Amino acid sequence: MSPGVPGYLTREAPQGATIDGNYIPPYMQVGIPTWTMHRSPEVYPEPQVFKPERWIVDSDAELQRLRSAHFPFSTGARGCIGKNMAYNSIYLIVARLTFLFEIESRDPLPLEFHVKDHFAAGEKEGPFLKFTPAITI
Repeated sequence: MSPGVPGYLTREAPQGATIDGNYIPPYMQVGIPTWTMHRSPEVYPEPQVFKPERWIVDSDAELQRLRSAHFPFSTGARGCIGKNMAYNSIYLIVARLTFLFEIESRDPLPLEFHVKDHFAAGEKEGPFLKFTPAITI
């Protein structure tokens, strides 16, 4: 819901091309904001709603369609070199936190969080979460 780099990382068009009826001349800097790609209603119905279950699908084709517009670490030769390490860390940390704690929001959650766009998103305003131990260690 809140990509690490909400803006766009530009690429240089090596040759001229027409995209959606607009001509892009050679060597023009182009980019699509990650924030926008992750909120495409054509790919993600109800894109403003936090629905992690949208990724639980029955077909590889549907999963590929969802992944076709999901690039939180960019993609291609200039994608984030630490992407695999970040994903593995996220999986382990989230699994451990959900095992050890009951997690709830301190305040009602807004529809979306606003971030200040620079190379890495910053100055996020929440959510503020309360962690209550789920088990005794």
